[in-house]
Amino acid sequence: MLGSAYFGAGALLCVGLAKALKLVLRESRPVGTTYKVTYGMPSTHSATISYYATFITLSCAYLPIHPLFFHTWFDGPINSTIVRWFVWPTAPLVATVVASTVCASRINLGHHTIKQVMGGVCVGVSFGALWFSWWKMGGAQTIAWWAVSFLPDFIQGLIR
Repeated sequence: MLGSAYFGAGALLCVGLAKALKLVLRESRPVGTTYKVTYGMPSTHSATISYYATFITLSCAYLPIHPLFFHTWFDGPINSTIVRWFVWPTAPLVATVVASTVCASRINLGHHTIKQVMGGVCVGVSFGALWFSWWKMGGAQTIAWWAVSFLPDFIQGLIR
């Protein structure tokens, strides 16, 4: 539960970073885009979806599968092998395909240039890798558990 909240908080921070960069870089959207008056560099959609794909891929590569997953969906050592060799690699593949589709749609719809989308991808992948690394090293978990300690006991019980 704490990991899911951390993942979601990272997405919100990635959006905030992309929005802040738009205000700093102040690059306009492609000619002909009239429905939005915001800046286009970097693409917030591309940054966020790239963050998702990066965090999911790194999680599948470096974090263990939660034991309840086996008890809920699969049973026995043969099925755990199926999970490790089929189900586990599927999540990063799906995340990458979805991210690529969203990025391509931003260009095809005329909302962003290729440069703006690639800028968003760079922001999302970089932030996702750093955010995951901080979790993996344990620093983020210490702060997160400290923050949870201020919540009411019944909510703490749901998280732990």
